[in-house]
Amino acid sequence: MAAGTDKFQRWSTGNRRNIPIGSRVYLVRLGREPKGIIASGWTASEVYPDKHWDRAKRDAGEEAYYVEW
Repeated sequence: MAAGTDKFQRWSTGNRRNIPIGSRVYLVRLGREPKGIIASGWTASEVYPDKHWDRAKRDAGEEAYYVEW
């Protein structure tokens, strides 16, 4: 959730499908600088499948797993 708001955001869970509601989560930036934890929150939904975030994979009919937080 963005700081100071009540708006939930969804985030891809990669291969994880067993993240319970209320789990502590961190958004970590890897690769180029600046690196590190850039957000944190708690899950507000069960993990669910939806259209893939990557356009090429989405166009190929692939799905990704997400959680609201």
